[in-house]
Amino acid sequence: RDTCPYYANLPSLDLSPLLSEPLLYSEIMEFCEENMACPYFVERMLLEYADVISLNYNYIISEDFSWSIRRLVPYESSFLVVDEAHNLQAACSNINSTAITLRGLDYALQELRLLKTYDDNAEKLIETLRSTLLQFLKTMNSDEEEFDMKNFLNSILLRYPNLIPILKHIQNCGNRIRKMKVNLGKPPRSSLSHLSEFLFSTLQKVGTKGVVFIATKKHDNLSLQLWDMRVTETRRERWNLFASCIFCSGTLNPIDAFTDTIGLQNYKTKDLPFPLKTENIQTFILKG
Repeated sequence: RDTCPYYANLPSLDLSPLLSEPLLYSEIMEFCEENMACPYFVERMLLEYADVISLNYNYIISEDFSWSIRRLVPYESSFLVVDEAHNLQAACSNINSTAITLRGLDYALQELRLLKTYDDNAEKLIETLRSTLLQFLKTMNSDEEEFDMKNFLNSILLRYPNLIPILKHIQNCGNRIRKMKVNLGKPPRSSLSHLSEFLFSTLQKVGTKGVVFIATKKHDNLSLQLWDMRVTETRRERWNLFASCIFCSGTLNPIDAFTDTIGLQNYKTKDLPFPLKTENIQTFILKG
């Protein structure tokens, strides 16, 4: 922050042109470009003046995002309205889940070799994981099967008893790749960073009830997903942080199943009839 000119301009920034009416993100972005100001911090500053805030699900259900607004938005006196609430289960599961692919492991090896100086054990570990998944792909009888991660990790620990230092090395190599990409003006993505995050998450969650590892066949590629199904457990306390919550959707039935899934308790329901007659609805299928 100390060296960022866009952040340095914030204290003297006049926000009054943004306060008269609701604005699109593109309009706020245009204002920030004209005033050489950081759009992320400008939007945080605008929260102080807002009566209604539109957010992505992640800012409510993910700790990785919610911390950024908790100091600025008083949850305990706020009313949370969740639109398209039937998507909550998938959204929660995706936040707690992560995946790697055979192709991603190939990219990780390419990144590692690009660095030239690295621990050989890191390369061997990735190659071992790649060959294991490739062999599993050849033996799959269906497009989707459960992968025995616990057994795999036990075999890995026998071969690499110093696994944690190796994973930290992979993580550091990923950070080096990301810095290289930033210097080249490219998005700071790294397959090594993603792989280290997946493996650290795996070590933390393997053997936990409600967490499974699913291998999915996609032509000659294979995706291995850590699927965390503990939506009810992880979200139950989230809704209690707000003064009240309203969940809206045209497809929430059966309500009991929905509330059980997201961990909602002490609720009331309201069914609103569809305002159009069936005979007044016409379906069209368009080409192009």
